[in-house]
Amino acid sequence: MFKVISILVIALSSCITRTEKGKSTPEISPIKIGNDESKTLEQDDRQVIDLKKLKFKVNPQSDTPNFKGVNTAFFGPKIEEKDYLNDSIAQRKGDTLIIQLENGKNSVFTNYTPNGEASFTNTSLHYEYRGTVDKFTQIAVLSYEYSWVILLNRINGDTTHAIGKITAVPNSPYFLAANADIESRYTTNGFQLYEKIDGILHAVAICEFYTWGPEFVHWKSSHELEITASKLGRADNNYNLIHEKLLLTRLE
Repeated sequence: MFKVISILVIALSSCITRTEKGKSTPEISPIKIGNDESKTLEQDDRQVIDLKKLKFKVNPQSDTPNFKGVNTAFFGPKIEEKDYLNDSIAQRKGDTLIIQLENGKNSVFTNYTPNGEASFTNTSLHYEYRGTVDKFTQIAVLSYEYSWVILLNRINGDTTHAIGKITAVPNSPYFLAANADIESRYTTNGFQLYEKIDGILHAVAICEFYTWGPEFVHWKSSHELEITASKLGRADNNYNLIHEKLLLTRLE
């Protein structure tokens, strides 16, 4: 059941307003991830993570003990200011986020709250700027229990959707999205791989985990990916979130 919820949550409807030359046209469309080439792979604490075109060997770092207090700020509502104020491509006017494209046009995302509802529910949508990787601007989409990322192509305004923050895989045409939701599992807890072909991102695979989630990722080199993984620990008969470091070695 949890698996079904975590995959289908990305199919929530969004309200995105595109503005060009001062004219606004509201569009409501389903959010979809990938295509027929995207497969969900049931993997747990296996030693090898297989994303079809990219494989990793999992190496727990025994010299880094479990720790608490990791700030899951990527989907937090308080970090946009320090991001977009330092980047000339993004502006905010009230509930509206404006992204400047390289073709001279703008892509506009307006927060959506149904009439009569509180400002932040499972049917409301908030859009927040999260920087640019390569030619793709990341926009965090926030709801009460759900979150995902819009990848906006700054060249032509096309959009793709990802489960979480993306990073460029060094020396390759690949981009890796990561998201941790090991506690509630309302969103996909795992990795999603994209391949850039002729400037367009194509979904390759989704890999979901069941005992840990990739909270933060950091490429130490072109073949080593350091993961801050969240796990459910147990103390005094209660479950609590703990974190540990994993080192993923890229396999050719």
